[in-house]
Amino acid sequence: MYGWLSRHRDERWNDRVTVKLIVISGGMASGKSVLAQRLKSDSDCQVIKTSEIIQRHQSRRAKGNRRSLQRKGNELDRNTNHGWIADEVAKSIRPGNGDSPVVLEGVRKPQQVDMILNRIGHRYVRHVHLSVDPATQKQRFQASNRAINDGLDFEAAVKDPSEREVAKLAEKADMVIQTERHTEADVFCRVSARLNLQSRSSDRIVDILVGGQYGSEGKGNIADYLSPEYKILMRVGGPNAGHKVYEEPPYTHISLPCGARRGTEGQELLIGPGAVIEPVKLLQEIRDCEIEPERLTLDEQVVVITPEDREWEEKNLRSEIGSTAQGVGKATARRVTNRFRGDRACKLARDLGPEFRPYLGSTAERLEKAYARGEKILLEGTQGTGLSMFHGLYPSVTSRDTTVSGCLSEAGIGPRRVNRIVLVCRTYPIRVGGNSGNFSKKIDWKTVAERSGISLEELHGHEVGSVSGTRRRVGEFDWELLRRACHLNSPTDIALTFVDYLHQGNREAIRFDQLTPKTIKFVEDIEIVAGVPCSLIGNRFDYKCVIDRRRW
Repeated sequence: MYGWLSRHRDERWNDRVTVKLIVISGGMASGKSVLAQRLKSDSDCQVIKTSEIIQRHQSRRAKGNRRSLQRKGNELDRNTNHGWIADEVAKSIRPGNGDSPVVLEGVRKPQQVDMILNRIGHRYVRHVHLSVDPATQKQRFQASNRAINDGLDFEAAVKDPSEREVAKLAEKADMVIQTERHTEADVFCRVSARLNLQSRSSDRIVDILVGGQYGSEGKGNIADYLSPEYKILMRVGGPNAGHKVYEEPPYTHISLPCGARRGTEGQELLIGPGAVIEPVKLLQEIRDCEIEPERLTLDEQVVVITPEDREWEEKNLRSEIGSTAQGVGKATARRVTNRFRGDRACKLARDLGPEFRPYLGSTAERLEKAYARGEKILLEGTQGTGLSMFHGLYPSVTSRDTTVSGCLSEAGIGPRRVNRIVLVCRTYPIRVGGNSGNFSKKIDWKTVAERSGISLEELHGHEVGSVSGTRRRVGEFDWELLRRACHLNSPTDIALTFVDYLHQGNREAIRFDQLTPKTIKFVEDIEIVAGVPCSLIGNRFDYKCVIDRRRW
């Protein structure tokens, strides 16, 4: 038998019903244990094996081999009218709670299933039966450690009356899968999806933060402010972008998401597969932030920067386009061009030394668990829309797409997962020092000082690249760039930063109405052009850095 049984398309699969027990049946070597363990590891299910229940009823001197267990199981069936499994499982089932379901592995008779359904309730039980063709079954059986250790003969085992009884369970099951036609992952995927243990692709639990200008918009402060509200903090991009958060002294994240140093209980950090890392700097950042291995997942596919990458960019790109010369672009290029060149192939995180192994993993797997559990995710983009490889003014661009679409691609997150998109813009956009590209209307820091009342010395002290170390250049707010950034990113919200650069008095504001009238008018104009609310306003660089106007 294969696929879905038509009679199972009924109210028992109603999404509103909470499954409390998953019953797995099947013959020898059909894949029951593999499926049960995968449900345990990926969906946090408790697993109960009928063999373990039997062993608790056996004397200590009894053997634990297959024949002994079968005899004892038959005895329990006779003594309890097949109710012994239902009695044991009922102790672990509490129909009123919201825990992950219990998995029962190894029921062998239709009467046992009937007693379970009667005891637990049809609405709370799902029955999955695994079948396998005889040739594959024999091959798996002979390769199993249990068959080898027990000295079992396959032909004798399949002729056992209880084994023949198992085949009848296919008629009672809600779902039947012929496992030789599937990989282990495919079986799990079908079962967990049908039982609603996986999230739907439309569950919107991801919020994303991106820059709307040329980077250095103050994303670090905004991300750090929002971070306690999320279970997962994720970052993409590379170490050519530093995100500074307020501390004494301030700390700059170059690879880890902002919020890493807050140590919010249970919060996890991810570095997505499209990211680029510099190993020495990342390791130092991990130490600075005291990140334990269970808190960070560094995707094995992340590209690693080499000293040669940095040297090449220093020689060829720093003076030409104002590059920070961190090797990100060169490493990314090698990922494309050196795939078939043996020892010269691009180095990935999985190739790093033993100090990184505790952190390596698959961010895709961790994200899937977060989706299934409904855990909120904050994806922190780097740089800004005006620097996008494809949408910025080439060649004064970075080596990646810095829009929402690019960040989602690097993270491995589908667009339907996105709930909120926060576009971060500053009142006076900046570009790194040197020949890094034009503004629509360039000004100087003296002009900003005169308008804001902030001293020129203070502005010069603050406006230095967190990675490049060079003094930043400044321009007037670019309304056309805002409009294009909104078209490219479809934000739900704007975060406007550096409003103290409009007027120093804004630093004292705690509420929106305490900002200067010109600042309020500026915010209103941004909302008109963007077509979305300006929900977060950064008015100074300290712990109380944000005026929060959100309704989410």
